[in-house]
Amino acid sequence: MKYTRIIPLALVALMNFTMLQAKTYTIGDGGQSKWNGKTGDDCGCPDAGNNCKVSNSIALHNLEDHISHWVVSGTLDRNHADISLDDGTVYAQEISLGNYTFPSGYFEVLEGEFPGIPGGTRINLAGVVTDAGGKFTAQVPK
Repeated sequence: MKYTRIIPLALVALMNFTMLQAKTYTIGDGGQSKWNGKTGDDCGCPDAGNNCKVSNSIALHNLEDHISHWVVSGTLDRNHADISLDDGTVYAQEISLGNYTFPSGYFEVLEGEFPGIPGGTRINLAGVVTDAGGKFTAQVPK
């Protein structure tokens, strides 16, 4: 009888811990990069355009404070590009999650989200590379 109370409480605690550790951040400006103008099977893009604005969403799994750097791990779960075409329209394209290098952009930690990490701390992911499945673990300079 006493276990019927403990098990639901343990499940709620586990769900809360999992939800905190898997918070999804949208990096509003995951970077801009010059579009190379490839067409067809090379990239799936139209043949005219001038630049590409990238936005990323990441699920953050862990963040630790070290003296000179942050150790951050997570999963890139959305990678979207908007390409400005010559006629003024925007062409949208999803980019592969695997082997992606973050060109710029940061996420901001919420208060109380990770022990010892002050709320409002900005972590810049520029240069971090995902593995084939979109996961990353990196040492990021402060």
